[in-house]
Amino acid sequence: MHKQKLLVFVDWYVPAYKAGGPIQSVHNFAIALQQEFDIYIFTSNIDNDNTELTVEKYNDWIKGNNNELIYYCSKDNYSKKLITQIVKEVQPNKVYLNSMFSMQYAIQPLLICKKNKIETILAPRGMLQSGALQFKSTKKKIFLKLLQLLNAFKYTTFQATDTQEQQDIYTHIGKNAKVIEVQNFAKAPIAHLNSIEKKAGQLKLIFISRIVPKKNLDFLLNCIAAMPPNTIELNIYGEIGAQEYGEKCLVLIKTLSSKQVINYKGALQNSEVAHIIQQHHLFALLSHGENFGHAIYEALAAARPILVSNKTPWQNLTQNRQGWDVDISNTQHAINALNEAISWNQNMFENYSNNALQLAKSYYNNKTIKQQYLKLFS
Repeated sequence: MHKQKLLVFVDWYVPAYKAGGPIQSVHNFAIALQQEFDIYIFTSNIDNDNTELTVEKYNDWIKGNNNELIYYCSKDNYSKKLITQIVKEVQPNKVYLNSMFSMQYAIQPLLICKKNKIETILAPRGMLQSGALQFKSTKKKIFLKLLQLLNAFKYTTFQATDTQEQQDIYTHIGKNAKVIEVQNFAKAPIAHLNSIEKKAGQLKLIFISRIVPKKNLDFLLNCIAAMPPNTIELNIYGEIGAQEYGEKCLVLIKTLSSKQVINYKGALQNSEVAHIIQQHHLFALLSHGENFGHAIYEALAAARPILVSNKTPWQNLTQNRQGWDVDISNTQHAINALNEAISWNQNMFENYSNNALQLAKSYYNNKTIKQQYLKLFS
């Protein structure tokens, strides 16, 4: 029996890594569904910082490591005509769009599929959250209104990764939008806790994410400024995605460095993430919103507690001693969490770490996720 064909459009794909979570979402998806579908991935030949990828060839189909066929398109080769040709050539049963606002890798394919009456699945990836829409808000809302006027979503089903994203889609697309809630695939957590030394009064903290306003690094840095001197080592990993905001954070880092150890390390390869996280006591990402948060899951899967905002799907962390989900409208909540983590002794740190690992294992072992995807593409 022939497998169904899925054609995926995404701005970046492995070996790209600097755009973070969206790349991992599609990569995990390709790994998990390779037995059930023939997967075709159309993507750019660059990483998020415009560096060219080292792959076998551009502008033609090549085989990936998970039996997916990948087309790395160069900027000079991209055109509406090419997208139309790719859709006609593949003849997909469904088209999967991994973005809400990408003109080349979401909107253009969406409109071409609508014209040809091809069903699409669109994953907004948290881009409709209030925390995300507050940046370039007017432009994004006008854009969404224009798409609605064009009836662009006529053959579209939206993938929401949680109840909040489902509500965000109804709010910004319309109450008649077709939405199915399907969680993200994730990679396997470590089997057992790999501990490190933890002394009361000392905290090794890690931040992994793109440095853009939505990720709220400056808020974390300002919280650290309120900590007693010489209690925190913070290592920051991530591509600077907004120059002015990145420079603001670098100034804050320089100012804080007289009181705490703060290091900006640049982007981190996906293959290194788990190992690096395990060299720290606590992962922190106090962002304005995440629809999943791959870096958050990576921390839990590496058996490390997390300090996140209450704008993510990772809730009830405080009660379950897996970390904290704090209200970032009140700085004191995050400051209290940091003070508590600083005070941990070895036993308390390992207790939180084991609880974090159990949360990751519970998510990973959810056997219904694959069934949800099969339903989404049926």
